[in-house]
Amino acid sequence: MEAELIACGEEVLGGAESVLADRAAGELAVRFALVRATESLRDVLRVAECRQGRAPRGAEGLSVREDSGAPGG
Repeated sequence: MEAELIACGEEVLGGAESVLADRAAGELAVRFALVRATESLRDVLRVAECRQGRAPRGAEGLSVREDSGAPGG
C-alpha cells in the first residue's frame, strides 16, 4: 500500500511541477494540481501517523527517514 501511495505521490508531484513551470497554465490546471497535491499530502501524513513510534529515532528526535540533511527536511 505504501509503495502505491509513493508512486502516486511521485506522479502528482511531477504533474504539479509541470503545471507550475507552464506560465500559460490556467486557473483550472493550477486548481487541479493543487487538489491532487493536497490529496497526496493527506496520504503522506496518514502514513507518517501510522509509522509514528515505529521508526528508529535519531539524536534530535527525528526519525531516520525524516532527517535527510536537506534544508527543511
